[in-house]
Amino acid sequence: MAVLTKLRTLPKPPYKVELFVDGMLWETVPFDTIGELRLTEGMQLSEPMRLEIRHFVSVFEAKELAMRLLAQRERSAGEIRQRLQQKKLGECVDEVIQSLEKMDYLNDERFARLFTRDKINLNHWGPQRIRSELYGKSVAKDVIERVLKAAFEKEDQQVTIEALIEKKLRGQTAITDKERQRVWNFLIRRGFSTSDIAIVLGKVERE
Repeated sequence: MAVLTKLRTLPKPPYKVELFVDGMLWETVPFDTIGELRLTEGMQLSEPMRLEIRHFVSVFEAKELAMRLLAQRERSAGEIRQRLQQKKLGECVDEVIQSLEKMDYLNDERFARLFTRDKINLNHWGPQRIRSELYGKSVAKDVIERVLKAAFEKEDQQVTIEALIEKKLRGQTAITDKERQRVWNFLIRRGFSTSDIAIVLGKVERE
């Protein structure tokens, strides 16, 4: 059976340890691996133990990457999954995501609420645009609908639409067909429903 003949700690951060098996460099692992798996010089390394070491390293590196991403901003589980898979860490992604959800570092409903709030307040998006973006971030449909229902009221949407129309028309009193189509397309891209747009445009034109 293979023997762990030497542990050599590298001098510069992030501190890692080189594992020598039967006198040959076998793997370089995060420093935490040594304590967690109780690795010592002279111990025998069975094949299952080698697999356990490599799995621990993959999980450790995936969690480190996920935590760096979450330190930048709130993210959905789908976004984290995609980034881990891009870094070839896909074999442990389910385990890592479940762990982060259990510790409440990942919470898709919280992410959806924050995302929706920002897009309403900062970008003046409507529900359809927000719904599409959240689908793209792999947030579950029931979570999206629950969050959007809580965030939007019809009256609020129409007030927002009216403000956007006024800004777009810059005080014009008469609206040409071309301008009306331009405003209509703009509001559709923002994610508002055709029924709400029609109601508010009709109101603005009557005024």
